[in-house]
Amino acid sequence: MPDLVGRRSTAERPGEKLVGYVMHVPTDEGRRYLATVIDWFIKEAIGHATQWTTTTRRR
Repeated sequence: MPDLVGRRSTAERPGEKLVGYVMHVPTDEGRRYLATVIDWFIKEAIGHATQWTTTTRRR
């Protein structure tokens, strides 16, 4: 994954730094939102979720 912002951030072990990213994905049913969590050490997504809105609900 390229460093497009120019930050010099490193992690020395897995789980030390996590990065979140949210994007919308157009579908036939409408816009869907995809949220991912990336482990900065291994530079891979370690979790994701999709939803129709960007609002949260308290449980």
